[in-house]
Amino acid sequence: MSEPPADAARRAFIDSLRKLRRDCGDPSYAELRRLSQQRAGPGRRLPVLAESTTQEILAGKRVNLPDWPWVAAYAEACRAAAAQFGLDPARLGTIEDWHRAWSVAHDANLPGGTRAAQRPGIPADQDSSALAQPLPPPQQPPTPAEDELEYHAEFGPPDERSQTLNRYLRIYGRLGGRLLIAAEDGNTGAAYRLGVLLWCDGHRDEGLAWLEQAARAGIAEAAALCNSPSRTAAAEAAYNLGQVSDHGGDPGAALVYYQRAASCGNADAAYHAGAKFTDAGDPFTAGYWLDKAARLGHPDADRYFEDIYHRVRRGLNPPW
Repeated sequence: MSEPPADAARRAFIDSLRKLRRDCGDPSYAELRRLSQQRAGPGRRLPVLAESTTQEILAGKRVNLPDWPWVAAYAEACRAAAAQFGLDPARLGTIEDWHRAWSVAHDANLPGGTRAAQRPGIPADQDSSALAQPLPPPQQPPTPAEDELEYHAEFGPPDERSQTLNRYLRIYGRLGGRLLIAAEDGNTGAAYRLGVLLWCDGHRDEGLAWLEQAARAGIAEAAALCNSPSRTAAAEAAYNLGQVSDHGGDPGAALVYYQRAASCGNADAAYHAGAKFTDAGDPFTAGYWLDKAARLGHPDADRYFEDIYHRVRRGLNPPW
């Protein structure tokens, strides 16, 4: 008898958590607890990783999938452990990568395996870490199948597209596909934008190749990044591109840039990403980005975050 899809998704996700621990140097449960404590100080909303809980989750002894705040704390602790062992944390995936993986497993375990099912509300005694758990927005986003139908019309069938085009569509959506086609046709502005996105996502060499192409064509911003490459500079560039897209009436593209910039530590970008999810009626995902903005030091994010949290607690504007 085949394994139920929900069980398979849960088992695969737990397997990936175990692999993450191995890949970051196989720290002890006590070390993971210590590292999580360092990240659970004032203003942080992630839990401390109790040894017994971590051991039970990784051993597959828990019936339910771990909640997102625990997964976020575990992923951050593993990234910190990797740095201690002299390993590259970027190879372990970003917190956003783990959030996407957790969401897939979580949705598979909802009744019927759909995102349309209601998730529990926030208990009165639960702290604001619950806002790190995203809920589906009121209007369902396109399913992958619907996305692919639209991609087919614009970019052709998947088996006739290059592997790079399929990858950019998967990572950045329609924006990635359009930028790649434009860059390959000689559009240096598109090459610059691709380079910034890839750099922010940790694809340094690939990003630099596009940035160098733009720099040779006279794009000053690309030349500056090539001469002084850093994730901070790439984050600032991505944030500026988000502002340009915002002002140009393309909020979807702006959000892609803001999320990448925020992943590299840009507080303004995280704040704008949170504001966009708030406007879209998705306070839980908004809370994730606003919490990140607050931890990065944005002066208005914490107040905005708490306002969203209390509105959800009072039952206003429920996201389902």
